[in-house]
Amino acid sequence: MRLPLLFASAYSSAQAKAQSLLISPPTRVPTRHTSAKVQQQLADERRGRECAREAARQEAREVEQATWQLLRAPLDSWDDQALWQLAMCEFALEHIADVASSPKQLQLEFRAACEEVRHPDEVPRLRGSNSIDALMDAFHDSELLRDEVLHQLARYKRLYCSIFRGFGRFRVLALLPGETLLEL
Repeated sequence: MRLPLLFASAYSSAQAKAQSLLISPPTRVPTRHTSAKVQQQLADERRGRECAREAARQEAREVEQATWQLLRAPLDSWDDQALWQLAMCEFALEHIADVASSPKQLQLEFRAACEEVRHPDEVPRLRGSNSIDALMDAFHDSELLRDEVLHQLARYKRLYCSIFRGFGRFRVLALLPGETLLEL
């Protein structure tokens, strides 16, 4: 079972690597004697840095595609944990602007939200929840991932409501605006 957080961490680190590489190396004051030699060294360093930046960008694109594939088919990716993993993705989207909380605080807040709607004994271990911040960063940086997770959340919420509508004690089960997967 592959977790979106593992790919999100790899995506975030690849993005950070690409952004951390300087566009051009620091300049040196050449003398008349070493001017051509220094210019050649600077040009070589620029080409090397640009190659490293392109490699980091390519790595980020590959990880983004792998994460997108996970989100594209949640049941195939996570089997019986699909709803919990989607709930974790939704939590990350809701808290995308929360830069003040530590990863541990986000994990505890998510766990508390899960235990609010389910008995604590029924809430699974939630693997990867200690890296919700990496998932938030990936959603912040990638419109493709954001759009896909929003699409899957809407789809699974509709499915959940349609399964239980008119079944047992449920007469009418409709999704309210702004209602999360956990609140359903």
